[in-house]
Order: sequence, then structure tokens, then C-alpha cells
Amino acid sequence: MPNFCAGLGLTFSFAAVILLVFAQISQINSDLIPRHLRLVHIDTSGLATALSSAAKASPVPDLANANYSDIFSSQVVGDGYFVKKTDETLATGVRKSYEWGLWSYCTTNGDEGDARSYCYTRSIHPSFQPAKVLLEDIPAQYSALLKDTLPENVFTADNYLGTYTQAATYCTMVGSLALALAALIGLFARKGAFVLSSLLSIVAFLALAVGTIIYQVIFARARVAINDATTAGTDVGITLDYGNALWILWAATVLTLFSILPLSIACCTGRKDVVVVAPPPPAMVSTRR
Repeated sequence: MPNFCAGLGLTFSFAAVILLVFAQISQINSDLIPRHLRLVHIDTSGLATALSSAAKASPVPDLANANYSDIFSSQVVGDGYFVKKTDETLATGVRKSYEWGLWSYCTTNGDEGDARSYCYTRSIHPSFQPAKVLLEDIPAQYSALLKDTLPENVFTADNYLGTYTQAATYCTMVGSLALALAALIGLFARKGAFVLSSLLSIVAFLALAVGTIIYQVIFARARVAINDATTAGTDVGITLDYGNALWILWAATVLTLFSILPLSIACCTGRKDVVVVAPPPPAMVSTRR
């Protein structure tokens, strides 16, 4: 029974660790696997129509007559991917697809998961700030119009989104490290190891649950804010959808929860450390007669 419980708990733990590895590498670069893993996906393919509609109501005549298909980047995506430097403002054009992971985001001019236009340089201060990114990328002459077009709500609240998603990412990182330690320590198969493994699994579950819930709430609010927004009677043309890495985080959190009970049972019934006591030396036999 103890061995079965310990094995079951460790199986759940290692399965959750594997899932967390995939979640952690989402959108960190343009390689095949990372670019197909995302927490959230933003599609801007309808933005040109929205800006054109907003420009007709603008008092600036040049804006009303502009060709808004020019807002999108014409950069060719090839083998040498462009990497955007931290805090660099390019204003070379909006990409049609933005995909955020835990630590970074990548973009493409094609469909979801296509070859990358660029990937943002990874940072220890991750954040989800879509309005800031769009305003950095759009050509300078359309920046003011885009700023007026984006809804004044949670989608454009960069401080709010940035602060909470940073907190969620740090919670996820803490939970991932605690769970990895719990899985490794549990391999020692002693009561003390199972006790520590159980405690670390509880910490991991709480951290992962907090982080994942924050992500879910933030993305849900941003999704409602932008998907239902209009400008001059026209849809804003930006849609936000949940990504597969978010469901991976939920699955890892649930597996971590499932690992706690069997590990707790194992820590109460597992083997104790065995202390080996050396036998006393044999008594000296006298040969005297």
C-alpha cells in the first residue's frame, strides 16, 4: 500500500512537471514546439477596416483618405528571424497575430502558429500589455488614431495587466520549482522524504492555482473588453482567444492536487530510516589451561 501510494503520487507529480515544462517554453522563440504553445492569442486582421471607419469621422482629411492596409508589417518571414530588443520601438507595422507565453511573446503575419516575424527578447519581468505592443508597432502616422480607437477599459490598462500577469508568472515559476523538488525528494522513499515532498506539493499547488486563476481572470476580462468593442459602429477588428498553454497550466495544477493525498498517505506509512548497529566483537577465548 505505501509503495502504491508513493508511486501514484510521484506519477502525478512527474506528469505535472512535464506539462509545466511545456508551459514554460511557450513562445520563448520561433522553434517549432514553442511557437505552437501559447497562453493567449490576439488576432488583428480586422484592424485596418476598423481604423478606416474611425478615420472617416476624424477631422484630419489625410487620415480619411489613407490606405489602412499599410498598417500591417511587410517584413518577409524567412530563416533569419528578427528579434526585437527590449524597449525598442520599431513602428514598422502591426502583425496580424500576437501570441503570448509565460515569459515572452512572438508575432507572425500569417495564421496562428505560423513562422515568426519576431519574438520579444525574454525577460525576468514578463507582462501582458497588448495595447502597448500595438502602439509600438503601428506606423507613427496612425498611432494617435489607433490610440483613440482602442477601448478605454481593461484591454488598454497596461499597468493593471502588466502587474497582475507578472505576479501570475512568478507564482507559476515558484509552483514549478516546488513541484520539481517534491518529485525528486519523493524518490528517496522514506517517511521524512514523503513528508517534505507532501509539503512542497501543497506549496506547489497553491502557487500554481493562484497563478493560473490570475491568468484566467485577466485574459477573460481583456477578452470581453476587446472582442465586444466597436469604433464608429464597426468592430474594432481585434480578437483575443485563450491559448493551449493556459489549459496545460490548469491540467498541471489539477495533477499537483491529485499528488498530495497519496504522498501524504505514504509519509504516514512509508519506511523509516534504518539504523544499522554493528555487532559487538566476539569475546576473547582464553587458551590458557
